[in-house]
Amino acid sequence: MEMQTCAQLTEQVVKQEQELARERKSYEYMREDFEQNLSLLKQQEIESIKAQAKHKEELLEMQGSLEKLKQDFREYKDLYNCTNEDCRQLQQKLNESQIKLALITKELLSGKQEGILKIPELCAEYGLINEDLQMEFITQQEYEEQKRMVKEFQLQNRKC
Repeated sequence: MEMQTCAQLTEQVVKQEQELARERKSYEYMREDFEQNLSLLKQQEIESIKAQAKHKEELLEMQGSLEKLKQDFREYKDLYNCTNEDCRQLQQKLNESQIKLALITKELLSGKQEGILKIPELCAEYGLINEDLQMEFITQQEYEEQKRMVKEFQLQNRKC
């Protein structure tokens, strides 16, 4: 019986050693798989951090560009802000100028000018460009008055 018990114990030890070897291989495989997955996860995390940093940088650039565009738009809007009434008046002035040009051209081409052009309201308005690049119109009489005032001012300054 002792022999049998010894044989059984030996058999159990061999089975236990085989099972232990299988478990070690399984553990080594799982440990290797875990290490690979951990390494891959770390690599992905690094790439994610780099991508986030790149996106934040791009976002800051875009925000800067957006602010610049907003500022440019405000400046453009302030500089060229034109109401419908302003547009209507400009269109009216353009139409009047086109009519005057047509009359001048017709008179010049017909050869009937007898030395003096008889065109109504020719040069009746002068355009003044303000500091904000807006155009302002004045009549010829106002222009002559301003011209006279400038000459008087220049004469007074020369005397001083």
